[in-house]
Amino acid sequence: MLKSIFATILCFAIFANIAQAAEKPRVVVMDLGARHSSEISSENIGAMASDYLLEALWSTNRFAVMDWENAEEEIITSKLPTSGLIPPSAAREIAKLLNADYIIYGNISSVDSKDLVFEIAGNGGNFRSIKSALIVRMMDVKTGEILVVAKGKGASKSSEIRGGAKNLAYITIGTKKVPSICVHNAIKKATFAAAEEIVAEFFNEPLKKK
Repeated sequence: MLKSIFATILCFAIFANIAQAAEKPRVVVMDLGARHSSEISSENIGAMASDYLLEALWSTNRFAVMDWENAEEEIITSKLPTSGLIPPSAAREIAKLLNADYIIYGNISSVDSKDLVFEIAGNGGNFRSIKSALIVRMMDVKTGEILVVAKGKGASKSSEIRGGAKNLAYITIGTKKVPSICVHNAIKKATFAAAEEIVAEFFNEPLKKK
């Protein structure tokens, strides 16, 4: 008897989870554009930001999240845009290929670096602050209506001793070479902040306070 009850509860839980997953809004995340890409040496900064945004949305467990690269061949063959601002007509075509209800796209609006040079007992280096900001939009592909406009900001700090580690990877911002890990951290924080705004606005919930 107990086994029968347990089996019934287990089956109910499984079907409830399946139903919940099926009800999740299906969203496709496009690569973010970079408005000041000429000032940043990294060619894939938009794709990198998109990966972080996809991770951030997936971690909320509120959406069924898809990457446009799952239909990369068809999208590129059809000459549809994959980054930056996406026209409603193109958004519908992309969403149709991926069976999505909504499309999320946008731009990295800024990535800035500020340095403070220091000298201590004959040794010098830089204190560095990286700040990133982005704006993303969530479009209903059936109507072309923009449902959510979310902004995200992120910052990362580091220090570097002059003549220190030589094996760090760098990204050039303007005329400054900065460790790529700092840029990644700042952009990741910005995408997670934007994802929180998307969830709050889409589901009409209060934004979590930091």
